[in-house]
Amino acid sequence: MSHACSSQTPLNYAYSLLARGDYSAVRLSEKLRAKGFTSQDASATVEALQARGHLDDMRLAHGLAERFQNQGFGPRGVRAKLKQRGLTEDVIATALSERLEQTDIEVARRLVQRRFPPAALEEPKTRARAYRLLLRRGYSASVAASVLGREASDD
Repeated sequence: MSHACSSQTPLNYAYSLLARGDYSAVRLSEKLRAKGFTSQDASATVEALQARGHLDDMRLAHGLAERFQNQGFGPRGVRAKLKQRGLTEDVIATALSERLEQTDIEVARRLVQRRFPPAALEEPKTRARAYRLLLRRGYSASVAASVLGREASDD
């Protein structure tokens, strides 16, 4: 199989991709194959990058999980985002198991504080909107209730 740019090695192409952004092993392998490199070349390149410490799905999962959590996503939302990035279920489960529910509560509380003025949260309709926002963002009902109080879910 000939490459689009025969002078470019799979490793050089992989480094050029990694210089522009983060990739999981699966996504990087897909990009290499899409560029015209063989599956064997893609696998060997991914393994070489992993051995050198330049490609680490667990490190990527931790970084992305923190970033998505800081953007206001709850555990289910973070899980979905990580899956979209091509991370395996094992890597996702390990990364998320290391996140504490207390952190979720703090992040969820910051999200609600950014979106709703404290006085507005005294109104049942606004509390219900905030509760639905948290559920949509992937937080559990128990985290939403912890942030807003029990009445929010009682409508």
